[in-house]
Amino acid sequence: MWSEGVAASGWRSIRFVDANDAELARTLGVTDTAQLQQRMCLLRPDGTQAWGYDAVVGLLRLGDGGHAIATLMAWHPVASLGRWIYEQVAKSRSCKGSAACRRSSP
Repeated sequence: MWSEGVAASGWRSIRFVDANDAELARTLGVTDTAQLQQRMCLLRPDGTQAWGYDAVVGLLRLGDGGHAIATLMAWHPVASLGRWIYEQVAKSRSCKGSAACRRSSP
């Protein structure tokens, strides 16, 4: 699903990284590893970063057929509401020591 959009955008690949692996995130260029516990980070090929809602929009632009919805989601009135909603969800997302959030040993 992503291969054509990724290739057309100039990206070589998409890689999802464990948000709990701060060391790996730093080696990839993430500047604020603490934010990864609540927000998604999209690292662009040029080294810039998109966080939260803007990262979701960036990923949609790469998917086949996602460019139209991403364009709508990036439109200021929609983006403002989307960022607010994303932040509300991010604030409520917390492990608080639950077993579901603990990393399991490989």
